[in-house]
Amino acid sequence: MRILNQGSIDLVLLDVTMPGMDGYEVLRQIKTNAKTANIPVIFLTAHEDNANEAKGLSLGAVDYIRKPSNPELLRARIKTHLELNNYRKHLESLVAERTADLEMANQAKSDFLAVIGHEMRTPLNSVIGFSSILLSDNTLTDEQHDYIGYINKAGENLLVNINDIIDFVSLDCSEFTLDLRHFNFQSLLTDINAEFTAKAKERKLSFNLECDNLENNIVFGDPRRLNQIVRHLISNSIKFTDQGGIRFHVSTETTESKDLLNYIFIIEDTGCGIPGDKLVQIFEIFSQLEDPSIRKYGGFGLGLSVCRKLVHFMSGLLEIIRSDSSGTTIKVSIPLPTSSRIASSD
Repeated sequence: MRILNQGSIDLVLLDVTMPGMDGYEVLRQIKTNAKTANIPVIFLTAHEDNANEAKGLSLGAVDYIRKPSNPELLRARIKTHLELNNYRKHLESLVAERTADLEMANQAKSDFLAVIGHEMRTPLNSVIGFSSILLSDNTLTDEQHDYIGYINKAGENLLVNINDIIDFVSLDCSEFTLDLRHFNFQSLLTDINAEFTAKAKERKLSFNLECDNLENNIVFGDPRRLNQIVRHLISNSIKFTDQGGIRFHVSTETTESKDLLNYIFIIEDTGCGIPGDKLVQIFEIFSQLEDPSIRKYGGFGLGLSVCRKLVHFMSGLLEIIRSDSSGTTIKVSIPLPTSSRIASSD
């Protein structure tokens, strides 16, 4: 074992019967030592019974050759195992190089996203902010007000697209994590209801929030990402609905775990619906760009893909449970621990 630990050993020929320690025990020590575990071991022994051969192979030997052996056959089998071991080393080297390349690529991607996030969002937020201020100026003519409104709306749409791109790329980075914390769930719903009631009214649509079985105000999760998922799905419903309205239903149900409640979000609209042949690909990236029938609504078609990935990160499920000419119904299920359940588990 001392010689093996020094390295540069390509293969071991081992007998079963040896003074002091039998071959099986030597093989066990070889395989439990990280420095020697990958060295191929061939038993060369006079033990001819199948039980000994099975034992040797089960312990990690690559071959079992009975004495007396044919010298040419022995050399051929040793040559084969040496070549296999060299090929394994080569593959491990390629994997290590590829892993290092991927880690560097992920770091470069993260650095790029940080720069994009600052260099593009910062000036765009200024455009949106100042145009919002100008919209409140009562001295503007109707034409000026409309032009500034177009600027403001275009800025908001562009910001949504930039955020979708950055989120989509960042979700593929190994460094992506959820920011878990306690937050007020009812407050989140109140803000969503106020925002989308106003947005639906602008398009002459109705927006109704319905809540069932919401006994806990404080839950534990990532409020920003949960907010992002719900807001995007409701925004989509408003965007693709020309008349009627949107129903947003929120409820909870028990799960197999006593520490979790399943939070159910159902967004139902009376919009144009999704053609049956498009349902399979609707969550694929850029699917909207490839469909001229909905291209007029704008966007890159990344939002639903981002939502599905975020829901997956939260161990939840996003599914389209109905979509036809009368509208679309989307269901999101996300398991979240409530504050009372966290306290009881502690």
